[in-house]
Parts: sequence; C-alpha cells; structure tokens
Amino acid sequence: MSGRLVIEAVVVEGRAGRLLDGVIVSADPGEVLGIAGPNGAGKSTLARLVLGAAAPTAGRVRIDGLSPATFRGRHGIGFLAEDGSWAWERITPRDLLRLGGADEDPIEAHPLAAILRLAPLLDRSIAHLSKGEWRACQAAFALRSRPRLAVLDEPESGLDPAANERMREAVRWAAAGGTTCLVLSHHLELLSRTADRILVLARGRTQDLFVPAELGAFEVRARYLAATEERP
Repeated sequence: MSGRLVIEAVVVEGRAGRLLDGVIVSADPGEVLGIAGPNGAGKSTLARLVLGAAAPTAGRVRIDGLSPATFRGRHGIGFLAEDGSWAWERITPRDLLRLGGADEDPIEAHPLAAILRLAPLLDRSIAHLSKGEWRACQAAFALRSRPRLAVLDEPESGLDPAANERMREAVRWAAAGGTTCLVLSHHLELLSRTADRILVLARGRTQDLFVPAELGAFEVRARYLAATEERP
C-alpha cells in the first residue's frame, strides 16, 4: 500500500486571477496533512486538483507517480464532501457501508462503527438522521476500507465537540493503517490535534507549513494569524 501525494508548483488561473499560485507540498503514506486558510484561500481548488476533478494551469499533482484521474480510476480516493449531500435518502447507513465495500459482517464489527458510534444509526433511513449523524456515516463511507488516499473537506461541519473528537479518532485510525489523509478545515484547534503537518494557504499561496505537535495552541494560532493577515 502506498498513496504518496506530491503537489509540484501548481498554478490555477481563474477568471478574476490566480486561484493557486505555485503551491508545493507532499504527503507520505500514513500522514495527515492539514490544509488551513480563510475563505477564498484556495483550499477547495487544491482539493479538486487532488481528486482529479480539475487540472492545473501549470505544475502538476501526482499520487504514486500517477495523475489523480488515473490513480482514482485504478485505486479510488476516499472523499468526504463539504456539503454532505446524498441523493438516495431512502437507504440506510448499513446499505451505504456495504455499498462502499466494508467487508465486516455484521457491519457493527467494523472499527469505525465503534469509533463513530454508528450502531444505533445503521438501520435508520438517511432522511431521518441529524446532520451530525449523517456526517459520521459519510466519514465511515470515505474511510471504511483505509484507501491509499482520502480527502476530507471540512469534516467537522455540523458536529458537536464530542463528535468532533470521534471524527479526529476516525482520521487517525485510517492514517494508522497507511492512508494518506488530506484534511481541509477552518477548525484550527481540531486540525492541530489531528494533523501531522499543517499547510496554511492565503490568496492562493503557501504562507506557512509547520508541525503542530511542536508548538503550543497559542503559537499555532499566532502562526496562522500571521500567515493569513492581509498585506499591502
């Protein structure tokens, strides 16, 4: 199993200017790379490149030496979308996890069912789940098979503090099995406790890259604010 992600000086031109401007970063198998930044920083654009949903104007993205589209076609990419929409409201979380390839039978035996406390939810219609409950089920779908690469966009959306902690445990569980995890978030405190490294984007450019475990919470926040403040 691998999943090494390499982003090489990517540039993305938009109608109003550059969305990404020379971003360089890599992530190794089993690493959680956090992507932080204000709205409009380029986080979602970067996620689209990694997923193979868009192509850079210049530079390139490679996963195990392959283009994202080729890699996704061969191995798949776990993905937790920010909006959390799903078309099949009549299915249950149990159906979803079976569709996603969870091989434990019963589904209750899957480690993520315990981590995310899914057992009471498995046979309820998705239409009857709260936003936080549905978010937990989506995370399980994205991570259930410990894919080589997973992209999680605002995984904390709609979660209370206890559920946020369970989400952190789920991401670390996947990473412990070798999954390269790219986590995009505005929740700096949660990201600091989840990610091995944090890349800070602002105005489409890399502004900082640091190891949160080497810093205190105050210094992490100070580094983030210094990196994202507007400059003339």
